[in-house]
Amino acid sequence: MKNTHKICGAALLAVIGLGLALPGATKAAESDSFAGEGNVEFAKDTTPDTITPPDTDGPVLPYPPVNPSTADMKIVGITPLDFEKHDILTDGSTQTYEAKPFNDATFGDMENFVDFKDVRSTTDHTYKIYGKLSTQFAHTNGSQLKGAFITFANTRVASNGTANAEALKPVGAVTTPVKLEPAADGLAAGENTLFLDNTDATKGFGQYKLAFGNRATSVENIKESVKLTVPGDNMLSVGKYTAEITWTISDTPL
Repeated sequence: MKNTHKICGAALLAVIGLGLALPGATKAAESDSFAGEGNVEFAKDTTPDTITPPDTDGPVLPYPPVNPSTADMKIVGITPLDFEKHDILTDGSTQTYEAKPFNDATFGDMENFVDFKDVRSTTDHTYKIYGKLSTQFAHTNGSQLKGAFITFANTRVASNGTANAEALKPVGAVTTPVKLEPAADGLAAGENTLFLDNTDATKGFGQYKLAFGNRATSVENIKESVKLTVPGDNMLSVGKYTAEITWTISDTPL
């Protein structure tokens, strides 16, 4: 009996020892996911467009007039070009006249500019801006400045000066001088001429300006950035001659 007891006891201890050596059972991992929604909606801003000086977000300029179009991509406004008053010369020489800086009574002198915007609901904001001498300089007596043309230089894109606007600023301004000329007869409307070609689809959203010259450089830099050339074979009349320059922003070539 005693031997049997001892044997059975050893066997029991062996079984107990074996049970202690076995690893514990691994619990199966459990998880569950379910997606909810987050929403935000944007509406078109119907606040009337305003124009500020280049490189600033204020003050709002009372002039030039704002284009009343409600288009999401448009020319917002254009400074008038004032080539001032000059004596009539009789020597037959061709003359070139500089445009005055655009002036606001509150802000002072600034660059002449073309204000434009693109707030289209699209992922592609490529576009082009063209200028055109659409009507030759003409007097109320019917005479015209045959062959006269305007040269734009030192063209740059100006934003409202904020970091985000600078980051989205369109590329592709034509930095070499650009002439707006009449047709071959010197009188009829000329062709659309490229001033900006924004080829980066991720740039150009917002409101910007094509500015001619930079007041940070000098007032003289502004003056020499827009010039009118009048051929010397014109018979000039006393009084004002007025032309029309048409600016177009388009997502396709003109």
